[in-house]
Amino acid sequence: MQLGSLVCDMIARIKNGVMAKKPSIEVVKSNFIVNILKILKEEGYISNFFSTDKSVTVYLKYDEKRQSVLRNILAISKPGLRKYIDKRGKLSRELFGIHIVSTNKGVMSSVKANELGIGGELLMEVY
Repeated sequence: MQLGSLVCDMIARIKNGVMAKKPSIEVVKSNFIVNILKILKEEGYISNFFSTDKSVTVYLKYDEKRQSVLRNILAISKPGLRKYIDKRGKLSRELFGIHIVSTNKGVMSSVKANELGIGGELLMEVY
């Protein structure tokens, strides 16, 4: 499975888990996926995650009314169409959530990439 399709698969599983109000979901393990999940945990969109040899269990986060904290997650770069931002790339929808970017310094939020003055492949938008 390609790396891009792993990301799209993870996004689909998270969306389905949120719609079904599941407490956790499982995704295929890769270092790339684990780095994305670290960002989602730091930003408060998931509760936690736990990795085993071949899979990662992602614990979804809900508020006191049992509504998901994660409103939407969208894949921007897809295996057939890659999207990039340069080091000056300002994204207009950052007020509503975060964008996750794959750079030569690793996977990070677009805000951090702008602070470091680097660009990269725009992976997903989360709000």
